[in-house]
Amino acid sequence: MHYFITGTSTDAGKTYVTCLLLRALTAQGTRAVGFKPVTCGGREDAIALRDAGTPGPDLDLNQPHKPPSCAPWVACVPFAVHNRLQIVPDICHGKPVIRGTRVLVSTVLRALAGGDSIETILEDYPNISRGDVQAALKFASRLSDYEESSYDAVA
Repeated sequence: MHYFITGTSTDAGKTYVTCLLLRALTAQGTRAVGFKPVTCGGREDAIALRDAGTPGPDLDLNQPHKPPSCAPWVACVPFAVHNRLQIVPDICHGKPVIRGTRVLVSTVLRALAGGDSIETILEDYPNISRGDVQAALKFASRLSDYEESSYDAVA
């Protein structure tokens, strides 16, 4: 069984709750490893997650460190298709959009997740292309990318 815990804000309690779950699972004899895939400041959370669970991967594999000025969205930009997506503070509050539009990447992804076909999305948003939809999917896949290991991941 795998769990994924996520949240939308700093100091929301994600690390605290995840550490509690890791300790509880470990106490039951379940292998449980916590991961913090990206950080833009200190490594305290990654260290706490590592220490709370079953011994797992080296900290540098657990959490590649980004510079303090690098937001998680920005950390994923190099993996996006640069000529199709953009993240600009003045456009849609800095959320990822299809370049040259105000169509949020999250809007495209929600439509796909809700069962809309690419053709339906292109009809609803005539100013985007099939390649833009594919770039949104590639961006999302990079956000959720992780290395498979023999450990049951909890985080």
